[in-house]
Amino acid sequence: MKWPEIPDRDLIDLCLRGDEAAWREFLRRFQPIILGVAYNTYRSRSREHERPDETRLEDFLHAVLDKLLANDMRALRLFNWTHENAFRAFLKVATANLVADNIRKENSDKRDRSREISLDPAMPIAARPEAVGADSKILLSQIAGCLEKHTEPYGDRTRDIAIFLLYFGHRVTAMDLSKVYKLNVRLVENIIARQIRVARTKCLGRAVAES
Repeated sequence: MKWPEIPDRDLIDLCLRGDEAAWREFLRRFQPIILGVAYNTYRSRSREHERPDETRLEDFLHAVLDKLLANDMRALRLFNWTHENAFRAFLKVATANLVADNIRKENSDKRDRSREISLDPAMPIAARPEAVGADSKILLSQIAGCLEKHTEPYGDRTRDIAIFLLYFGHRVTAMDLSKVYKLNVRLVENIIARQIRVARTKCLGRAVAES
């Protein structure tokens, strides 16, 4: 069988029937298209117009293939063949969208990290939770009461405030808190950083005045 001469639609029909040789031709034929679009899209959309490395390109390739094969190859089974090169056009659009979404997520994650407050400087109530005196405990209690009024938009308020108090008042590390609450360490650190932001903007002046 002369595989390069077989139309795309017939090739995919053979793939859906489980023909191993057809799948090898599928990869030979379409892998360069996916990699080429991924490379060009990443190069044009990334902030520094950087070249994606080989590992990143492989990740994009696998992500596109995963979408094609998901749900018993639903995307292939239900594809609408409007013209001879429709599948190639579809692949190009799908790959470009996937890479663009990946870049947007990366940029969003970078912005979120830049907004995070370092836990090392912590708060004026204690340099770190190594030694919390009576005055600091009173201040912590006042801040916790204030936080209850200002953290309702953020998920589980009771849990978040408890994490804040355990971290600053009882020397419990973010790693240990992640195990207690079955959360990612990064999420625990973000919760504490968010509580710090709220405390600084909404609570500290009032708490210090009342102490």
